[in-house]
Amino acid sequence: MDDGELVWSSGPSDGFASTTVGCGGPLAPQERTYQNVVEAAEGYRRDGDRLELRDAAGKTTAVLDQKTRSTFDPAMIESTRWRVRAIDGKAPGTGSVPTVEFGSEGQVAWYDGCLRHSGTYRFTEYELVASRRGPMEEECMKPGTRVNFHPSGNYRTQDGLLEVLYEDDGTKTILEPLAKDAELSREGTPWELAAFVEQGVTTRAAGEAPITLTFDRGTLRREGAIYGSTGCNDYRAAYEYPTARNTFERIVVADPVSYPRECPDTRDLSDENRFLEILGDLGEHPATSGNGQLTLETKDGRKLVFRQRNKEKGTPRESAGDIRKHR
Repeated sequence: MDDGELVWSSGPSDGFASTTVGCGGPLAPQERTYQNVVEAAEGYRRDGDRLELRDAAGKTTAVLDQKTRSTFDPAMIESTRWRVRAIDGKAPGTGSVPTVEFGSEGQVAWYDGCLRHSGTYRFTEYELVASRRGPMEEECMKPGTRVNFHPSGNYRTQDGLLEVLYEDDGTKTILEPLAKDAELSREGTPWELAAFVEQGVTTRAAGEAPITLTFDRGTLRREGAIYGSTGCNDYRAAYEYPTARNTFERIVVADPVSYPRECPDTRDLSDENRFLEILGDLGEHPATSGNGQLTLETKDGRKLVFRQRNKEKGTPRESAGDIRKHR
């Protein structure tokens, strides 16, 4: 244990120099409190990796832990690609899976679950520090889908995975390798049609193969495309999300374009025809999503009710009973 006196090079009235970066929210008062504590500190006590700051009365006003020096070899991640498996033990939601690509010469690009970013990275003796040059895409239209992911942190490898610890808040992120030919951060959110609602009556989608809908680029944007399968044929349509003109959440879908495939003669295409007709009539009408469901509605009250689809198993994630509330 080691006690000592702190003597600052500038007097208390001179204050401390600070690199102002415009912190807001809860960080601003925390920063001011810490600066006041440091300026008022006149003594310290060190016990191993623990450091206490003390004021003139000998009262402990702050406790700091020594940062752990990193033993990570930076060469291990150069020219590699990774996908987030879990953050604090929780897997990211479908369509919002963050990815990161470490290039050569300190270049890095990552996807936070909604937007793509690029910048540079460097290793200090304690951690990897990534600096962003700015978003590569427009404003995120669905902030709730963004995951708390940034590539900076203390890295280590374990069983072929990357473990990243953020010492600021203790968050731990696990990343798994991403295949070289895998598309980075372009996974869309797949939905499977569960039911039609027409004249207030709900009928289940009964085709042999599922009717699907996917937003390109993983989440709803100001504009983009939706695509999927009608059960046999493929389709694609452009959409807009004109928030500036609407009080409620609405989506404008252009007439879908169908790409015919060779369907079996015995296949019932009635659901396909109903689906394309309603999809083409959506226009500027409400769209709501939540609890794993997406509902698209026409002006005359016809609805398409989707459930989020499990991409790995190819099955809906929600129970069929959930669609009864649309009656």
